[in-house]
Amino acid sequence: MKLQERLKPSGWYHRLQGLLTSEDFRKIIETLVVNSYEGKRFTPVIKDLFKAFELTPFDEIKALGLHVDHIHILERLHQKYPQSFHSSPSLTIFFVSAIAAS
Repeated sequence: MKLQERLKPSGWYHRLQGLLTSEDFRKIIETLVVNSYEGKRFTPVIKDLFKAFELTPFDEIKALGLHVDHIHILERLHQKYPQSFHSSPSLTIFFVSAIAAS
């Protein structure tokens, strides 16, 4: 089943559609798939990347917390696809906060 079909019942697809249909997202998923085929391990496994969104209807969310365990993955993606990653002040603050908290 396609990701969009898995996310529609929970109400997330409509809200994430711009991201999920972007070229940047396609490249990120492609990189994860290639890494997986090359035997590189990461969690969650690809089929479960959006499991939390599937299991948690958008209308029932009261707060959303983002946590990045492995910022080096994003750094490697940026090195491989520098044209696909554009920095924004809010994203920079988030990453700086994530690094400071770890």
